[in-house]
Amino acid sequence: KKDPKIQELTYAGVVVDSKGKPIIGAEVSTWNGLRGGQSQTQKRTRTSREGRFQFKMKSTELAHDSHLVVTAKGYGPDWEKMSQFGYQKSKLTLVKDDVPIEGRVLDLEGKPIAGVTVEVHRISKMPRGQDLGPWIKRKVEIRRRGRYLNEGGLLSLWSEALGKRPITKTDRNGRFRLSGFGRDRVVRFFIQSNEIQHVRGWAVTRNGPEKGY
Repeated sequence: KKDPKIQELTYAGVVVDSKGKPIIGAEVSTWNGLRGGQSQTQKRTRTSREGRFQFKMKSTELAHDSHLVVTAKGYGPDWEKMSQFGYQKSKLTLVKDDVPIEGRVLDLEGKPIAGVTVEVHRISKMPRGQDLGPWIKRKVEIRRRGRYLNEGGLLSLWSEALGKRPITKTDRNGRFRLSGFGRDRVVRFFIQSNEIQHVRGWAVTRNGPEKGY
């Protein structure tokens, strides 16, 4: 006998690129946040030749912070919060993964530090595909007044939702490179080592001033 409290929910949608063309074979997953330090990610389906997807899940599988996450090779991810009632029709847009994050870690004397861990914690984007430019301008203005906007005004996702947290180490020249986020994303990362003070930073995956904003 079926439990009337357990409902079958339907989620459907389409996945396209920045030009509106359907993306075939994109992986569609659900993410229910972190529970006991473990990422609750469940692969659901892949998109069809028309870029469409549909899947069903029980209401008991849904958490208050569940997200629909879509990924595909060569693109950054897209995501949105899931409706608690199902019957959600989504349109998700994957942007090209062609703007990596590159940096260099130096000591106070300007010498490179090798073997430092660089770990991504959160990825953020503008709501409804809006341009990131105005947010960056506001961020710069607020910092000039000695305040921090952080990810305020953005839709953020913990990096564990992508399957595993992106992480790398600096090479012998102190350089590091991270990718997989797509254009116009705000990435929060930590730089840490037993030999240096831990540093938290933000990077924007778009062309901008060489020394940052």
